[in-house]
Amino acid sequence: MNLATLYAQSFEDVSLEDAIAQSQSYFDNISTIGLFYSPNQCCFGQWNTDGFYQSNQQHLNLSLVFEARIFNSDYELRWLNRANRIGQAVLLSESILPDDKPLNAIDTRQNTYYLWGEGISSNLADWSILATARIGKLEVPLSGLRNNEKARLVTREYFEVCDEYGNVAIAEERILGLQRSKRRVK
Repeated sequence: MNLATLYAQSFEDVSLEDAIAQSQSYFDNISTIGLFYSPNQCCFGQWNTDGFYQSNQQHLNLSLVFEARIFNSDYELRWLNRANRIGQAVLLSESILPDDKPLNAIDTRQNTYYLWGEGISSNLADWSILATARIGKLEVPLSGLRNNEKARLVTREYFEVCDEYGNVAIAEERILGLQRSKRRVK
């Protein structure tokens, strides 16, 4: 068993930009990645000292984002738009957070989610392109993905007892990172 305590800090009635600003000290390094959903796209952004950037080094416009998951190996910030670009955010970590509400997991398990598409040749610095006929192209902040190579999100699942009978369920899941897959598509 892998006992772990997961802490959460919530922010109510906050814009995405304000949630990022309030959590910036946890994400002030180059390994922080954002996964952003808007009505017309799903895209990744790489953290820099003054915001998130796309592969072309253009500042990522967050004005149309309705959901975001910002993560590194230690923290994840989730934000969901409720109305008029104001929503709810929660910061998750195994490190103690202010205003914490701990979840005492009886077990944890690492999990992975493969991203759609396979690597294709590109000349992007520090980024790669995944492509598939179904969804088109997706730029990911991983350098040097080779042709047909896959990428995946790595997560940690937190299990807890969910009823008086001792049944166990996944109570929470936190994104830890983005990595190339060790397996290649043939």
